[in-house]
Amino acid sequence: MLQKRITRGMSRSKLWAAFAFAVAVLAASQQWAVIGYLKEPLPAPEFEIKDVEGKPLSLKQYRGKVVLLTFWATWCRPCRIEIPHLNSLHEEYGKKHLAVISLSVDNPRRMPPEKLAEFAKKNNINYRVAMDPTYKIARDYGGARNIPTSFLIDREGKLRVRFVGSHRKEDFEKEIKALL
Repeated sequence: MLQKRITRGMSRSKLWAAFAFAVAVLAASQQWAVIGYLKEPLPAPEFEIKDVEGKPLSLKQYRGKVVLLTFWATWCRPCRIEIPHLNSLHEEYGKKHLAVISLSVDNPRRMPPEKLAEFAKKNNINYRVAMDPTYKIARDYGGARNIPTSFLIDREGKLRVRFVGSHRKEDFEKEIKALL
């Protein structure tokens, strides 16, 4: 009887260990993703910065459009995987009032704006790219602790959806279509 309890206990332990290992692997590879919906939309924090081309960039200039705002970094593999998805979304829905904006949280000493502009050009990024060198904007949006983290902002400038982790185009597209 005692042996069965120990064996049963070990099986559970092994099961939990396997589960914990699987979660750790998925989290480390960032192959998991979370979509969070706000029950009551909140005003999106405003910001005014310059993009990598030196042009002014603010959330106000996109009022009346749906905005997909992404916090990312050049060294982040899942972030780089999302680039073609964001390019495609910008291309397909840009004329239907979608704006895609990406704010890099790269260290500005390692990735200054001119280098980020080169990265954007090399990777054929077709949407607005800027830096959040002090991480202030990211903090205003709740810290963006995991990257990539994206926010969907409606035409009235209110936060609607938060995407944490790497997402497929279809995940973004479903939520974008609902707001367009």
